[in-house]
Amino acid sequence: MGTPAGTQLASRGIITTTAAVAFVSLPPSFLRARVSLPPSFLRAHVSLPPSFLRAHVSLPPSFLRAHVSLPPSFLRAHVSLPPSFLRAHVEEVGAVSGGVAAASWSPDQEHLALVTPAANLLLMTSGFEVTAEVPLGASSGQAMVALGWGSKATQFHGTEGRDAATQAKTTALPAPPWDHGRPVVTWRGDGELLAVSHFPGDSRTRRIVVVDAKGCVVAVAEGLDGLQPPVAWRPNGSVFAVSYTTAGKHQVAFVEKNGLQHGGFVLPFRAGCVEVVALAWSGDSTVLAVWGRPLEGEGGEVVQLWTTGNYHWYLKQEIRLPATAQDEPGGGGGGGLVVVQWGEAAPPLLSLHLVTPTHHHSLTLLPAPHHTLGQTPQDTATAAVVDGHRLLLTPFRLATVPPPMAAYTATFPEAINSLAFCVADAAAPADVNDSGFLEGCEDAGVLGSNALCVQHGPHSLTLLAPTTHHPPPPCSVTVTPPGAQGLRPLGVCGQYRLEWGEGVAVRAGSASELYHWAWPRRDTLVAVFGSAEACHLVFVEVQAEAGRAVATQVVPLEDWVVAVAAWPNLAALQLASGALLKLDLATRTLEPFLVEGAEVAIPAPCQQLCLCPVEGCAPVPLGLTPRGRLYLGHRQLLAHCTSVAVHTHHLLATTSAHSLLALPLTPQGLMNPQEAGPGVRRVERGARIVLAVGHDTRVLLQMPRGNLEVVSPRPLAIHALARLLATRQYGAALELARRHRIDANLLYDHHPAQFLAAAKHFVRDVDDPRRVDVFLAALTHQDASATTYAFHYPGRPANPDPGKVRAACDAVRAAMEEVDEGRHLLPILTSLVKAGDMAVALARVGGMRQRDEGGAEEGLRHLLYLADTEELYRLALGTHDLALALMVAQHSAKDPKEYLPQLNGLRQLPEPLRRFRINVLLRRFRPALLELHDQAAHREEAVQLVQREGLHAMALQLLPPKSQLKVEVCQLYGRHLLAKSRPSEAAIMLGRAGQHAMALEAYRAAGNWQMALVTASSLGLAKEQLAELCQGLAEELREQGRHPEAARLYEQHLANEEEAVACLATAGDWQDALRLAHKHGRPDLVETNVRPGALQQAAATRQEARDTAAALALQVARLSEVRVAKQRQHSASLLLAAEDAPLDCDLYSDASTVSGRPSTASSATARSQRSSKSRRKLERKKYSTREGGPQEDLGLVAALHETYAGLVGRAEAVGALCAALVTLGHDTEAATLQEDFSELLSVADSRRAEVWPPLLPPSQDQVEFGPQLTSEGAVQQLRAGHRLEGAANTFLAQRMAELDSHLRHPPPPPRDTWRLGLLADEVQVDSPLDATTGTGTTTSSAMVGFSKPWACTMPRWPSCRWGHHTRPLAQFLRASSSTRAH
Repeated sequence: MGTPAGTQLASRGIITTTAAVAFVSLPPSFLRARVSLPPSFLRAHVSLPPSFLRAHVSLPPSFLRAHVSLPPSFLRAHVSLPPSFLRAHVEEVGAVSGGVAAASWSPDQEHLALVTPAANLLLMTSGFEVTAEVPLGASSGQAMVALGWGSKATQFHGTEGRDAATQAKTTALPAPPWDHGRPVVTWRGDGELLAVSHFPGDSRTRRIVVVDAKGCVVAVAEGLDGLQPPVAWRPNGSVFAVSYTTAGKHQVAFVEKNGLQHGGFVLPFRAGCVEVVALAWSGDSTVLAVWGRPLEGEGGEVVQLWTTGNYHWYLKQEIRLPATAQDEPGGGGGGGLVVVQWGEAAPPLLSLHLVTPTHHHSLTLLPAPHHTLGQTPQDTATAAVVDGHRLLLTPFRLATVPPPMAAYTATFPEAINSLAFCVADAAAPADVNDSGFLEGCEDAGVLGSNALCVQHGPHSLTLLAPTTHHPPPPCSVTVTPPGAQGLRPLGVCGQYRLEWGEGVAVRAGSASELYHWAWPRRDTLVAVFGSAEACHLVFVEVQAEAGRAVATQVVPLEDWVVAVAAWPNLAALQLASGALLKLDLATRTLEPFLVEGAEVAIPAPCQQLCLCPVEGCAPVPLGLTPRGRLYLGHRQLLAHCTSVAVHTHHLLATTSAHSLLALPLTPQGLMNPQEAGPGVRRVERGARIVLAVGHDTRVLLQMPRGNLEVVSPRPLAIHALARLLATRQYGAALELARRHRIDANLLYDHHPAQFLAAAKHFVRDVDDPRRVDVFLAALTHQDASATTYAFHYPGRPANPDPGKVRAACDAVRAAMEEVDEGRHLLPILTSLVKAGDMAVALARVGGMRQRDEGGAEEGLRHLLYLADTEELYRLALGTHDLALALMVAQHSAKDPKEYLPQLNGLRQLPEPLRRFRINVLLRRFRPALLELHDQAAHREEAVQLVQREGLHAMALQLLPPKSQLKVEVCQLYGRHLLAKSRPSEAAIMLGRAGQHAMALEAYRAAGNWQMALVTASSLGLAKEQLAELCQGLAEELREQGRHPEAARLYEQHLANEEEAVACLATAGDWQDALRLAHKHGRPDLVETNVRPGALQQAAATRQEARDTAAALALQVARLSEVRVAKQRQHSASLLLAAEDAPLDCDLYSDASTVSGRPSTASSATARSQRSSKSRRKLERKKYSTREGGPQEDLGLVAALHETYAGLVGRAEAVGALCAALVTLGHDTEAATLQEDFSELLSVADSRRAEVWPPLLPPSQDQVEFGPQLTSEGAVQQLRAGHRLEGAANTFLAQRMAELDSHLRHPPPPPRDTWRLGLLADEVQVDSPLDATTGTGTTTSSAMVGFSKPWACTMPRWPSCRWGHHTRPLAQFLRASSSTRAH
């Protein structure tokens, strides 16, 4: 609001909640008994005029010596002390000729300003050294600079009118006659500037001079009529306040440091009736205290407290003292005020000290907003602002009126002291008697929570509520009409004078002494007042029929009450000790407030206390301390809270982090408020909560300037939406979602089954096709209740529902068609589009056009808005309705030069061909082929389509089996496959097309000699042609290395046993060669083909085994040498790093390792971006065996892996060859061959561990490398002199990890089944010594040991290739020469 509705005030620990600020007056006896001011307070805060000291103060010399430090000039002028005392106790540090008229220390106590009667300003240091002397009478200040705002004739002159532009400038009016004539000095808060108000020369017109701390005159303030002595610089340094009078007004003006006036306000005094004695700013520059003293007539002194908001000054408190000194309770007494001083309390606590000759009043003020409780839907969320005698009221549920304006303005004859809103339930309980005082209100049971009680003047209570009842005469309260349409007028329901019951012994002097007013029950108010003995709680009963307000009961309390919170039939009182009491209005009993069985105590007085309804619990006290700590019961919720408000279902709080929290009022929601998640909203710096509109989404925030902002936190909006959906108010829910930009999917996701069942009700309740259309367009498969708004729907799985959109669209569309199909045409089309039935929607529009129904064009424009223009045009073409397609094209942005020739050309075609062309245009090839499969006249177009688009496979599936079109397609497909180098499939298609000659050539190209012979029989070839074909096929097979298949052709189709045996011998198939020779009775073939071939291959195999063993040994030796070199190079690089870089160098990262291996993520990303060709090239480089290359060790491992893998296939070939040699009687050659190959296996087994060493965990004294070791750790270990043997093992493991996974472990050894036992019994071959045991082992594979498999990767190495075991032996022998050469 413009300012807080009221403040809280304390006198010696008594804090009052008031509409303005209530003044507590304590008798002198109480102060003498309880008030003791320390000397430090007197020195810091009390400044007494000399006249007061002379008249009232009599202090012993011992007190003066101990506590009073006064300048000598003051002592000489005003203090009459015996000479002996002065000689003994007073030290004179200097003298000012002519005396001192005014003196003031700077706020930092570093400078002293003295003004002499001759109008000279002396500036001194804290050591009384004069730094500057300024003659105030001769000062002129700096000249004003024109900023180009035009001449005076064109400027705005306010209430003076246009004539002010032509009036000659006159001098300011002199000071009023009561001006004491002394200069006044005030310092700015930082001590850099001071302002002096004085009379220049003999003039009676005051002038203010602004001087800096160095003695330079900054400015001279512009002349103000009737300028008075008080001047006070605002601590924040923006302006200083002065008081002046004009012909009819008494005003306070604010003057900037340049001397120009900048704002002000009018005091509620008649000009010439009140003297403003002093002006005083609070420490935080928010409150200005105006001390006034009446000049004529009766009445005591007054202190007014003014605050500002939204560029308007509000009178928040008026403290009046009685005119005569009285020692009775409530009397200020003692001849009036002598000191008005602000204390040192930190904001928002503000302490004001009022000192009379016999009393010291310490008042503590706190901001206290006043508004309705807001717990019922009928609550109008009314906020009240006090402005002197006026009460500004605005019901924010009905209208948002920015301050300083208001919807209602109630004017009272006296200043407002306190007010309280009724917090009774909307419907009074059966046992509650409302005494009939709300009978004049319309619907009193509903409007009870909107009523308020105002205490004004010394004894008056006035009840206000929205009503049409006119106040009974005489009524001194005037209420202005509401400032907005639709608001009920505010009326006076009752006006009473507070009376005290006969049985009440302890009473307050007046109703104005009561504070902390609360209205928890319609016929009962409670308040607090203090006496000399204790603090008391008062029950005030409103007796409307008798026209009385009677204090019927007074309950003494054990401590002072600092805060009160009201709830229907309940109140909570916080004592000065922090303890909370619970007041039950039904029984009028007080007891400790218990929460979870424990008494609640808040460690600090609360500036705001309320009762918070937590779900499943009774109302719990919620308190906000001046230090920003928010307590719920005895548990601290927040440590940095700046304001708080209780909504019907949420707790709202602003924090010093400039955020607004919205926490659900549930035990779980309040468990950890720091993790509010979606309930956090950023707000402007310094924003405060005014109120939250109950059962609504609006929250009012007041900005530091005083203006209001209305926000709707997302949790409040979602809760309101869920409440509407639960009651099936879909129209209001959809409007709420639209206004707050909530995902409309929530209307369905809140309760899908309920929505589908109530689809018809949804259409009728929304009753707006446009909003239904928007809702349907916003539907998605995502569940909004489980994703975006999961904070309000905990526990729901976030799984998209693929059938959600179609289900919702179908249900709503059926409801719209039932309610009014014509009115809901557009949303019906939207539902079809969202459900994926765009063609159905377009067909519906096309049907409407054919039936000449209205709305077809509007529906088409709607579809063009929903879908892409090109897509809709293609769909229209797909309906084969050229008129509809033309209509779509005309309503789109397509160029007529494009679509008109196309549509005209299609219209001229016959029906089947037109449909075919349209389908081809839309690339709907399947229906296009079906259109022309039986149209012989247009077969050529179908063939061209198949050939152009490659639709051969689709056409074969769609066309009838015996159609001529299918035959042509088969022929085209066969040729197409031949061009793609797929002869096997091409031969099948050519055979189906009857092209057997081409099919035969295709089979020959594919090497399928069986099907080639089948096709040849279909051609009816002669016997000689068939034999020639078989001879050619056999030769082709032999060239391809397919000797066994060639042998079958020679034997079965050409009857050539000799060539068949030769082919089998070449293939190494010794058993079949022997079988075939003996089958045909040709033993000579054994001697001419089988025996020589076996002996030749045995010799070649023996030589190959020896060469392989030698090459393997060389490669293993080279691998060991390369590994040692790389390990040495790696260790040297670590030592170099240790010498060149300090251990704390920034180049070393805590996460870096000594491995040069790239990260898996980066290498995988780079690998995915390469082409297949570049990847193969990279693999070749990776496994290159170039001597000295960076990857030589990896290439050697890959090559050795390929060699070891080839041993398995070679072992089977050697076994078969040995068996054939033994069969032919060559036992010695077989044994030698088996012995040589066993030697190869032994060598390979002995060197296996060198290629793939076992992984051993490093010992404790070894240097550790790897991902867990940083560079710094490695350097430290190397500097310490650790050995690198363990590091070598770890480094080797890292290198092996760079291999492909199948290369990280050795391949399995050959099984022992290849060996002939009869030869093993005859020849015992000793293998080399085992590297581990040192004993000789046989070549049995059972004796061969293998290391544990690795987990690495690698491809092939080009040298020393062993052929696969299915490879013919002759080919292996031919390849062996190149291997040996390498």
